[in-house]
Order: sequence, then C-alpha cells, then structure tokens
Amino acid sequence: MGREFGIILTLILLGLIVVSGCISPLSSGAYLTVEYVDVLQKSVSDDTITLGITPLITNNGNADAEDVKIQAKVVDQQTGLTMNGNGVEMGVIKKGTTDQESIMLTVPNNKDYTIEIFIFEGDRVVVRGQGRVNLAPKPEGQITPYGGPAFVTYRVEPTPAAPGFRGVSSIMGLVAVALLYIVRRRR
Repeated sequence: MGREFGIILTLILLGLIVVSGCISPLSSGAYLTVEYVDVLQKSVSDDTITLGITPLITNNGNADAEDVKIQAKVVDQQTGLTMNGNGVEMGVIKKGTTDQESIMLTVPNNKDYTIEIFIFEGDRVVVRGQGRVNLAPKPEGQITPYGGPAFVTYRVEPTPAAPGFRGVSSIMGLVAVALLYIVRRRR
C-alpha cells in the first residue's frame, strides 16, 4: 500500500504543479507567422509617394485565429518620426491557411524609411517586423545597393505568469508533502 500511495501522491503533486502554472501545457491555439511582406509603389508625385504594404500571414496553429488586425507605420530613418500609419482588420484566418490584406500609406517622397508592421490577434501583438525602403536621392557617384525592403519578422510571445503555488493549491501541496513525510517516516 505504501508504494501505491507514493505513486498517487506523486501524480497529485504533478497535477498541482500544472494547475499552479509551474508547467504550462502545450498550446493548441492559432500560431500566426508572416511569410513575406510586399511593398508596392502605388502612386508617385513630386512631393509624395503612396506605398501599398501587404503582409502574407499564415496560421500554422491548430485553431482558427480570431479578430486578426494588421497595423503598419512608416518611420523617417533620419528623424525617427512616424510619417504615417494605418491599420486594417482581417477578421478570421482559418488554421492551415494564408491570407493577405493591403495597407496604403502616403508619405513625403525622396526620403529613406523604415516600415514597421504589427499583427494583432485580439488585443495582443503576436508578430512584428520591419524593413527599409530607400527613396532618397544618393550623392553623385554613390551606388545604391539593390534593395527591395528586406523584412525581418518575429513572433511576440506573451510573458508567462510567474510560476508558483497559489491559494488552495499551496495548501494542498503542503498537506501532500506532510502526508508523504509521515508515510516515509513510518517505514
């Protein structure tokens, strides 16, 4: 009986650890990634340029992604000021599918910009990324390297809750440890 009690007690302790947040079970939700970001020149004038920013978003998770939104902003590389920004709602991205939506942003022409994108699922940013667009005229003799916007994107993981026992779980854990101590001491 002592060995069976020890196994049951161990299983109870492991269950308490999972419930208390020390070990989180594998996520079975949506998992959004950005496959590619296309930046198109939609219209150009002497003073302004309109850019079409289109990220291709894939849901590699086990569930549909609900309430997906994209936000994009164009930042002047010289001043660090945001020149324009906008967002669009995509709605649902089904599991195992890729979807896209374009955001049009008009900014002053002849400047170099960093384009930043944020992909939201609900109220939380899950992917962010950035790339560069060089539109400023270069001094004579300087070669402009080939450069479509090379976007770098990465997932933004939520900050996990601090592990540890809470409330009733901590009391049950202490009782379980006390019982294990008593059983071992009687041997």
